[in-house]
Amino acid sequence: PGEKITAAEFSPCGKYIITGTHLLSSYIWNFNDGTQAFPELFHSSSVTSVKFSNDGKYVVTSSRAGYVRLWDISGWNGEPKVKVYALMRHKAQVRDAIFSPDNKLIFSYSVDSTAKVMDVATGKQLGKDLRHKGQIFGGVFSSNSRMIATFSNDSTVVVWDARSGKPVMGPLKHKWFTGGAAFLDNDRQLAVACWDGNVYVYDISTGEKVLPAMKHKKRVQHLEVAPNGKFLVSGSLDLTAKVWNFISPDSLLKETTAAISPIEEPAKELFISASGDTDLAKSHWLASEAEKFLKNKDTLNAVLLLLEGLPMNVENPEKS
Repeated sequence: PGEKITAAEFSPCGKYIITGTHLLSSYIWNFNDGTQAFPELFHSSSVTSVKFSNDGKYVVTSSRAGYVRLWDISGWNGEPKVKVYALMRHKAQVRDAIFSPDNKLIFSYSVDSTAKVMDVATGKQLGKDLRHKGQIFGGVFSSNSRMIATFSNDSTVVVWDARSGKPVMGPLKHKWFTGGAAFLDNDRQLAVACWDGNVYVYDISTGEKVLPAMKHKKRVQHLEVAPNGKFLVSGSLDLTAKVWNFISPDSLLKETTAAISPIEEPAKELFISASGDTDLAKSHWLASEAEKFLKNKDTLNAVLLLLEGLPMNVENPEKS
């Protein structure tokens, strides 16, 4: 009671929710009854992010004091246990820390304009710090875990080799800040969300744009790729989220939006939306007819596509 929640996430199995708080602790809860499932995960300052590994064996948390902690939650022995498996230190507050898709790496970035990559097997940092001239707004792994794309308020995007830390593409300069990125087309292309209201798609091997910009009316805050790889969702300050669909798995994106609209009793939740209106919505959303958009009461900060073990079917939403 009284602890402000600073971060939250579902476990891959859907049985647990992890929350971070401003009072130094993270908690793992049973989703069905809301009881605490594991002992507290402690930090020395406010928790800034919490994430499960994709296999559910580890949790990574970060803090305002600059620490990234890797927790082993796999050892049950009759009752839930946790232990600090590894620790990495930034010089300033850590904004976020995420696992690679193969669970072998952790990427974390700080307000000091640097990012680090940890090897989960050894708990040690790989290579040197990844650096931008401005603050890093975020980063994303490629689906094969070999690359990381970072975006910054210096208006650049850089694609790095995840293990060596060497640039693969960029820095690509934009007129405005960049607020998101997503790998597309089997990691051969990169979509970039820009504060000028556009989403740009680049060929990673050449650094060249491969199609006209996909447009919003205000700055684009977030990008997310559907589990089947055929759809890209962009969330914007214009209070809309747009779904952009592929012609085929190996082709470019169309310049049209599929719409999303609420339904009363879906079989599965496909979206979680977070907004500045203070509500965390586990929303029941499905793709539907064109030119309708998902709206929140305030700035749309993020749109998350949940796997739920099912492919997303925009053409036939009742089958999703």
